[in-house]
Amino acid sequence: MGAAVHHITADDAGGQTFTVNVERNVQYKPHRDFLVCAHCDWSYGSLSFRQTFQDIAGEHLAAAHDADRALGHHTNGSLRTLRWIALPLAAVLLIVLFSQL
Repeated sequence: MGAAVHHITADDAGGQTFTVNVERNVQYKPHRDFLVCAHCDWSYGSLSFRQTFQDIAGEHLAAAHDADRALGHHTNGSLRTLRWIALPLAAVLLIVLFSQL
């Protein structure tokens, strides 16, 4: 669907880790997030305001894979790096543009 921006993981009783990825597809609709399980064909395409993506992914991991231990939420490393580079660069660009006025 798109690039994975977040990962929700949980462990089952045997210690196996299961992952649901939050993928962003900007070609379809800007900032539209989809949940996609890395271990089965499950996906969820419409996030509501009543439940967060972590709640929905946690419910899927618990129901489908019996993974209800150590629920975790991790941001993709490349997205974190992009934030540290893009935000200061944008701030410098805005300062330069406003100083020219």
